[in-house]
Amino acid sequence: MEAVAHLRSSRVSVNRLPPELLLYIFSLLICGTAKSGDSPSFPNSAKVILVTHVCRTWRNLALGAPDLWSSIVATNPTRTAEFLERSQRALLDIYFPQRLPETFYPWIDYIHDRIRSLVIQSASFTTVMCIAKQLSRERRPHLETLHLTYDSPADELLPPGQSRVISFHGDDDPSQPSPTPSLRSLHLFPTLLSWNSSIYSNLSVLDIDGTKIAAPTEERVLQILQQCPGLAEFRLRVKGDLAGPRISSADGAWDVNLPLLSSFALETVSTVCAESLLSHLILPSCTTFLLKLDDTSHVISSPLPRLIPPSSDRIPALTSLTKNAVLKGISPNEIKLTFYPHPRDLSKPVLTLHLKSPDEAVLPSGILDTVETLEVQSLSYAILEHSVFYRTPVLHSLSFQYYEGGELERILEGLWRPPADPLLYPLAFPCTRLETLEFQHVGFGPALEDCVVDLARARAEKGLPLRCITLRDCGDATPGWRMYGHLRRISSEAERGVNSFTALAERLQAFGVSLRDVE
Repeated sequence: MEAVAHLRSSRVSVNRLPPELLLYIFSLLICGTAKSGDSPSFPNSAKVILVTHVCRTWRNLALGAPDLWSSIVATNPTRTAEFLERSQRALLDIYFPQRLPETFYPWIDYIHDRIRSLVIQSASFTTVMCIAKQLSRERRPHLETLHLTYDSPADELLPPGQSRVISFHGDDDPSQPSPTPSLRSLHLFPTLLSWNSSIYSNLSVLDIDGTKIAAPTEERVLQILQQCPGLAEFRLRVKGDLAGPRISSADGAWDVNLPLLSSFALETVSTVCAESLLSHLILPSCTTFLLKLDDTSHVISSPLPRLIPPSSDRIPALTSLTKNAVLKGISPNEIKLTFYPHPRDLSKPVLTLHLKSPDEAVLPSGILDTVETLEVQSLSYAILEHSVFYRTPVLHSLSFQYYEGGELERILEGLWRPPADPLLYPLAFPCTRLETLEFQHVGFGPALEDCVVDLARARAEKGLPLRCITLRDCGDATPGWRMYGHLRRISSEAERGVNSFTALAERLQAFGVSLRDVE
C-alpha cells in the first residue's frame, strides 16, 4: 500500500519539480516577514516549519538545506537554538525584535565568524555594550549589516572606570585591514564606537546617532564620507555642533563625490555647520534632504546665515529647489519647511528643513528665493515678517491654512506694509509678485473680511493687485456679499485683479445670482 501511495503521489505535478526549484520556492517564504521601527524588513526562517509538515520528502529536503534556517528572528531561546543547529555552517542573519533576558546573548561570541546580519532592537544599554564588545574583539569578515539600538535612559550608569566608547579590533593600528571588510549597512542608535574606528569605510548605509559621545570634527566626518564612495543613505545626529574649526569651502582637498547618495540627513547642528558640510559635497540630482537645524547663535535682528552653499551647482537638488513649498509652525521657536516637486503632491519631498532657535525661529537667508507657491500653516506674524514677506521675490501664490481671525488679521496687514528696516531685507515691499491668495480652514468674521478688502485695495493702489482670491473648506464662516462687493469694485478700478472667486461662485450659484449682480 505504501508503494501504491508513493506511486500515486509521484504523479502529482508539484512532486515532479526538481529539488533545486522546490528549494527556491521554499526560500521565498522567509523573505521580509518582520519589521520594526527604523530596521529594514527582516527575513524569518520560522515559516519554513510549515513546509516540513507537508510530507516526508519536503521535510527531508528542507532540513537538508542549511540556508533555509539561517534567518533567525530570536524571540524564543529554544527555537533559536534549534535553528542554529539546522543552519550548520551557513552564514546567519539574526534579528532581536524585543528586549530579551541578558542570558540570551552570550552565544553570539560562539557564532561570531558566521554572522552576516545582526539587528538588535530595543535592548538595554548594558546588553548593547556587551554585544558591541563581543563584536569588537576579533575581525568579522562576513558581517554585512549591523544595527544596534537601545532604549534605556540616557543617564544609565556604567561601572566605575568604564567608557561609553568602544574601539574595534585593529583600530589602534592604521596599517591593519578593516575589521569588517564586508560591512555595508551600519545603524548605531546611539553609537558606542569611536569616531576614529576603521569600521567606517566602504559603507552603503550609514545611520549614526552620536548624541551620547563627543561630537566628531567636520574633518573626521568628511574623511568618513571619503572612505564610503558608494554611500546611498546617510544620517548623522550629534549633540550640539560638530567639533573643531570649519574647513574652507575653497579647500578642494576635502571635497567628497557621492554619486549614489539618495538620502542625506543631518540633525541637531547649526545652519552654519550644515552649510559648511554641504559646501564640500558633490551629489546627484536625485538626493533628498532632511535637515534638523538647531540655531542658538543668532537672533531675528541679526543677519541670517545661509544654508545653501554659494557653489551649490555641485548639489543640483538644492541649486534648483522646487517652486512649491509648505511652511508649518510646530511651536513658537520651531518651524518646518518642506519643498515638493509638484503643488498638492505632498508624497515625495525634495528637502525637509526643521529649524529651532531660542527665540522666534527664522529661516536661513535665500532659502525661499525660488519659491512660487507657498502654503503657510499656523505660523506667527513675526516669523512670516522676517522669513517670508520680504524674502520671496518670485512668490505668486500664497495659501493660509488653519488660522483664526485675530492672528491672520495681523498677518494680512503685513502684506501691504513696507519693512520697518529696509536694509535688513532684499525686498522693499512684501511679496511683490503675489497674485493669488487662498484661505483654507480659516474662520472668517467681519474684522477679517475688512482686512482682506484693505489688503486688496492697498496692493491695487501700489500697482500690485491680486488676481485671484480663493476660499476652501471654510465651513459656515464663508464671507458675506459685502466683502465680495468691495473686492469687485477694487478689481474694476484696477482694471485687472480679482477675477476668480471659487467660494463666491459656489455661494451665488446656490441663490441664482451671477457675479455681475454683486455691486
